[in-house]
Amino acid sequence: IRLKVFLKMHKEDYDIVYVSSPNIFLAWATLFFKQAKRPTYVLEIRDLWPDSVNGLKHINISLFMPLLKYLEKKMYNSADKIVINNEAFRAHIQNRLENKTPIFYLPNGISKSELVIEEKCEDFSVIYTGNIGYAQDVDKLISICKALNDKKIYVTAIVYGVQAAKFRQAVKDCAYIQIRKPMDRIDCLTEIAKHHVSLSILESSDVFMNVMPGKIIDSIGVGTPPISNISGPTEAIIQKYDLGFARKQASITTIVNEIETLKNDKQSLLNKENNAKKYRDEHLIWEDNIEKLITFLRKGDEDDKNIQN
Repeated sequence: IRLKVFLKMHKEDYDIVYVSSPNIFLAWATLFFKQAKRPTYVLEIRDLWPDSVNGLKHINISLFMPLLKYLEKKMYNSADKIVINNEAFRAHIQNRLENKTPIFYLPNGISKSELVIEEKCEDFSVIYTGNIGYAQDVDKLISICKALNDKKIYVTAIVYGVQAAKFRQAVKDCAYIQIRKPMDRIDCLTEIAKHHVSLSILESSDVFMNVMPGKIIDSIGVGTPPISNISGPTEAIIQKYDLGFARKQASITTIVNEIETLKNDKQSLLNKENNAKKYRDEHLIWEDNIEKLITFLRKGDEDDKNIQN
């Protein structure tokens, strides 16, 4: 209600209102109370909601799904323009649009100030950073890390989240696994840059398989090849540009074997590191991508179509 009142009082002050979802409630408050064509309302979708919530094993919202799906469709159709951070979202949204709303792909990126360069650890090492929540397969992650420990491969885990305590408890006696406290972004990027490969392990639900995890972007951004069980556009990018390893619902054995192979094949590992940096420079630099976004925001509908093509 406060947001509605604010926008109504100041609608002549802005050319563009840009709202990012999630938080889903901010998007609703902004778009559902829209009363005029000016300013232009831009909706940024960073997660497919409510599918992402419905895909969590520990949360049951099936009773409310018809209503939530209606609100999702209404949200898309209330926007003048839409920005997505994952190409997998495009078809999903277009299928729910009643008109041809311009859609622009803006990948998660890394700024020039975050381009950390570090010497790799002396011993081959794997790193996992970030959240261990319900979207992450904590049991598979634990099994992978224990298997790496058995092979005397070093693992660093910088973790937080609702299932982080379970992970810490499970690996506390593993000699080759080091648990570290969460740290700020630059320090974390520095740690990722020091390691040889990174892990991203998600639940097998399709809604999670088709995302682009921030930890994979961060890993590519500092030249550390990602290893993941992901599928969809992210798997395709990693395979096409040889940035690391990704295979839909890859087994524990497959992932551990791939890591061990890279440990023993230094040239292949180096190629993937260089490929990651090249891909980053061509696709993920924020200062370059923000210029494209600004152009999309300023142009008319016909120009928008040209941009997205």
